Amino acid sequence: MRDPEIFKYDVRVRDRLLKLQRVSASEIEQMFTSLPDLDGTTEPIELEQPALYGDAARRAAIAAANAVAVEAVEASTEGEA
Repeated sequence: MRDPEIFKYDVRVRDRLLKLQRVSASEIEQMFTSLPDLDGTTEPIELEQPALYGDAARRAAIAAANAVAVEAVEASTEGEA
């Protein structure tokens, strides 16, 4: 097989595989219907996704991350001079 089996279900490449007829819509549907229902056994988590922010928010998030990194470096090098 040219494509690893797991790629069939990867949402990032699924449309491409469908267009190339390397996977069928019925295969994908069959996989989804075979999954167990885990409702009630999971807990949602909040994760920030800077790639989904607008440009201004993305720049602010990058600046904040850089500031934290600079502080960490400065804290780790204190007293070395």
